Amino acid sequence: DNNVATHLSALVLLRVMDAASGWQVMFYRSMAFALTVFLFVAWRHRGRVAAPFRAIGWSGIAVGVLSGAGSIAYIFALLTTTVANTMFIISVTPLCTALLAWMVIGERPRTTTWLAIAVAVAGIAVMFSQGATEARLLGGALAFAAAVGMAAMIVVIRRARDVDMVPAQCLGGLIAAAVAALMVESFAVPAADFGR
Repeated sequence: DNNVATHLSALVLLRVMDAASGWQVMFYRSMAFALTVFLFVAWRHRGRVAAPFRAIGWSGIAVGVLSGAGSIAYIFALLTTTVANTMFIISVTPLCTALLAWMVIGERPRTTTWLAIAVAVAGIAVMFSQGATEARLLGGALAFAAAVGMAAMIVVIRRARDVDMVPAQCLGGLIAAAVAALMVESFAVPAADFGR
């Protein structure tokens, strides 16, 4: 699954960093992502990139904002709480998507989905009732924010299904990088970390 692979690759990169801060990781990761997507859009449209970016409209801007915010929340959740907590909470994204799709575009969840939501909520409650430190609560809140952000992004994409949202992903990377650029104290990263 590509989603699982993305989460695992981010986890591995974060855990092997020696000195780079979270905002430094966020900046360079987001810039690399945005550049990769931009080059793909340029290749796909034979160098004519202005039109596909204009075509995303307000829905695409919303997707970009949600993507950027979700990326920031996800990275800092991994840095704040345990990997197990983060991955468990992130795994409720499909359930959040079902709820938001019901509220926004009228797709009513099935009975099994409601049951899954109840089990997930119970699981999260049990997880945080066992040693709920400040860092653990903050990390959990960030992971949940990432899950809700991803779910909202999916619902917007489904609502605007006729719009090519690939350029919006590039926008999301640029937004995350811009926020990180405002927060980072220095852009200098040790060569050993940058190589990773």
